[in-house]
Amino acid sequence: MNINSVLIFRESWPVSGSLEPDELYEELRRVDLFDQIICAYHSRLRQAWTGWGGFFIDGKNPQPLFLSVEAEDAAVHAYLLQALARYTRVDEEDPEADWNKFAKDFGMVVTKPGAPKHPADYRPDNRILMAQCLAVRGWCSRHEEFLRRREVQLQRGKIRALHILDLPMDVLAYMFDNFRHRSMSGLVDLGREQREAQDRELRLETIRSARLVCRAFNKLASPLLCPILHLSIDWQSIDRARKMIRNPLIRPGVRGVRLGLSYCPSELAMDESRFLLMVLKEVRDLYQYCCLVFGERDHRMVSARNGFETIHEAVTMYRETDTRNCGRRTGMRFGSPHRYDKVIRRGFQAYRDLHDEQAGLLRSGVFTSALASLLASLQRPIALNLFFNDAFRLPYAKSNGIQGAPKTKRIPDIFVNPDFLTGYLGKAHSCHFDRDMEFESAKFICELPIALEKAGALVTHFALQDMSHVRSFAPLDPRRYRPRLGPQVDWNNLSSFCGNLETFKLLSWESLSARGVKETDIHTVESYLRAMLSSTRLVDVDVNLAFLTTCRRLPPTPGHGWTPQWQMHRIQSRIFTSPWPRIRKVSIDYLATSEVELRLFCQNLGDGVIRLFMEEIEITGGSWGGILDILRGKLAARVKLKRCTVRISSLHGGEAGLVGSQQMGRIAERYVSGEVTETPWERIGPS
Repeated sequence: MNINSVLIFRESWPVSGSLEPDELYEELRRVDLFDQIICAYHSRLRQAWTGWGGFFIDGKNPQPLFLSVEAEDAAVHAYLLQALARYTRVDEEDPEADWNKFAKDFGMVVTKPGAPKHPADYRPDNRILMAQCLAVRGWCSRHEEFLRRREVQLQRGKIRALHILDLPMDVLAYMFDNFRHRSMSGLVDLGREQREAQDRELRLETIRSARLVCRAFNKLASPLLCPILHLSIDWQSIDRARKMIRNPLIRPGVRGVRLGLSYCPSELAMDESRFLLMVLKEVRDLYQYCCLVFGERDHRMVSARNGFETIHEAVTMYRETDTRNCGRRTGMRFGSPHRYDKVIRRGFQAYRDLHDEQAGLLRSGVFTSALASLLASLQRPIALNLFFNDAFRLPYAKSNGIQGAPKTKRIPDIFVNPDFLTGYLGKAHSCHFDRDMEFESAKFICELPIALEKAGALVTHFALQDMSHVRSFAPLDPRRYRPRLGPQVDWNNLSSFCGNLETFKLLSWESLSARGVKETDIHTVESYLRAMLSSTRLVDVDVNLAFLTTCRRLPPTPGHGWTPQWQMHRIQSRIFTSPWPRIRKVSIDYLATSEVELRLFCQNLGDGVIRLFMEEIEITGGSWGGILDILRGKLAARVKLKRCTVRISSLHGGEAGLVGSQQMGRIAERYVSGEVTETPWERIGPS
């Protein structure tokens, strides 16, 4: 193809409807070259006139395609002089098109009477030539449009309808990311798991269905299927974790582990009578929960009440008398008395078997080493949550139904069919109801993190809840951990584990009631907190020390019953030893310490804090003035810009002795937030 075959006159251009595929693509190539030649000529004209490159806005001289610049410009100039004059044919594709419109309009602007004066070197023919360039380029664009339409007509038989799999993989991946765990930043909000059970189940059901559509969907959806491994202390959990982590599709999505420390205490597993007393208490608590949810007048309470009374009678008679006479004496509503006899026996045997399995795993260390090895093989940062769940073994969640729709709630299965009771009796306890029961599973609090550190696993988020269920604080001491191989461990090993921590949460929902806290326990907690808070990479810290609070009964007063007196045990040594330059969120509750220690805590805070919560804080000696001055200097400006939230309540000690803890909390919050400028504690005076 040469310049003469490209610069053909308009009346010689073929009609698109008559072209076959080969001819069509040849004509499209010619039109593209035609457009490039005309644009290059127009740009050189305009650049010579104004210094601007026309269609080529970068200002560079466009290179000729076939000849030299002078020869190609001469050929285009000759073409333009003849093109408009020679074109007289009515367009077969668009008869109404006025192909000369652009040239006529531009010519009138230049030649009409009263046209503006131009510099002496201005040549009107240059502008006319540029107008002609625009005109023939308009022809070219219109002709190309009809050629593209013809191309679609020829290809229509070969074109299939587009569907979702035609989208790029990055777009599909973004769509599936909307079903990911709600924490999109990589941080795992482990506490949200139970609060959003229904929403999570809906997302998981969507992911399960999507995996069955096709191979591409299976590859995209599988990593979202199990972002958090929910494990308990048994071989079944280890096998499930091994299966998930070894699956090449699910493995990339695993980002955290929730290990329930539910346990079958030997005090219950070896004493059937005591075990059944615990069952009676749990069933009674579950029935009271149903009364609260449904109300006494709800028709569902009839079945719940009948089921509760029957189970209570059966378990009581099983403990006290020969079960052969239970049916005749109690008139059980579920038929044969031997049915409950078998249910209770099977449930207790399942409980004892689970105790034996858990005890073997704990004493041998196999569970710890197997789990640490699996998590280390992920070779990515993970979140670890150890929890003593507040919920009982019996199915509270199954009776909740749909949130906000009370009529969808149903009564627990055990009140309807006794066969379900066996499964519930054989479950491990999440919490102990008697303080003399020791939860051996609490050893994982230190044993598992140290094993993970030795295996090379990288843990960036760690949460421990609920410490109020731990009878003794000894499990917080890593020196009690006896590894099967290697040297004895100490607090330095725990500090090494915490070196990469970005989130640390130590939560407690209730106090230790009347049980006292020993001096050795305080030292253990101090050392544990010092190690866990030693990371300089911490972003989110949430520490609730309510488990160090004890409650005592004061003598009753006339007209009143006994009065509770709460006492927070003081942290005596330093626990805030490292600065937190990256800290963003801080929540400290139920902390009793010295003014020096609390001042050090405030100084360790970085400049990027967006949330500070302090509740039930007590200083033993000293004043709140210096502490709150530090917080005000760091946070007041950010609070005014709405970049930080401050909540302070119930401050004890110091000036709080004069105005009360609640009033002191309100004063401190307003001062730290910058709402007041005066220093109210100077007006209050020292305590």
